Amino acid sequence: MSEERKVTFLGRLFGPRQSETVRGTRVLISASDESFAPDLKADSICYKNHYRDVRTQRFESFSGMCDSLRDVDVVHFFSNVKSNGDMLFERDRCSAMRLLDACVLADVKLLIVANANAPEAYVNNFNARGKRLNLIMTLDRKNAIFADWLNGLLAGLAGGVDLPTVWVKIAPQTAGPWHDTIPSCIFYAGRPKTLLLD
Repeated sequence: MSEERKVTFLGRLFGPRQSETVRGTRVLISASDESFAPDLKADSICYKNHYRDVRTQRFESFSGMCDSLRDVDVVHFFSNVKSNGDMLFERDRCSAMRLLDACVLADVKLLIVANANAPEAYVNNFNARGKRLNLIMTLDRKNAIFADWLNGLLAGLAGGVDLPTVWVKIAPQTAGPWHDTIPSCIFYAGRPKTLLLD
C-alpha cells in the first residue's frame, strides 16, 4: 500500500480528529502489585531509551495512582484484569472503566495495559469508544519479543510519528509470518493525531 493510500485509509478508519503535539512527554510506569516487577523494570528501560521524563512507581491503591495521573501523558500499567473488569491493588480495587475515565479526566494521551489478560476481560470491560484516549491492551507479551516491539513503537512516537501510522508499520494488519515476531495486542485510537515527542 502506498503512503498516500495508507494515509487515506487511516483517515477513513479513525476519522478526522484534532491534531496535537506534546513536547517533553511524561511517562508513568506502574503496577498494581509486586508480581510484575521484572517486566516493569524491562519496560522502563525501553522508555528511558526514548524519553527523558520517565517515572516508575508502584501504588498500593488506585486512589493513590489517580493522584499521579494529572501530570502524565503516557501510562504504562500492569494489572490482572478479572472477568468483571476489576483490578486489585493492595488497599483497594478499581474497574476498567474507572481507570479509563481517570485517564481521560487527567488528559492522559496513551494508556498501555502491558501484561497479558484474556481477550474477554478487555472486550467486556474496556469500552473506550468515544473516549479521547489511545489505548493498547496486551493479550500475549511473547516474552522478550515485547521489549523489541515496544522499542520500535516508542522510537516512532518519540520521533514524531502518530500512533496509528507507527502501529501499521510495526504490526502489519495483514496475515503473514511477522505476527510470530510481535506481541498480541488490541489497539483503539481515540487520539489518533497526537504526537508524543521527547
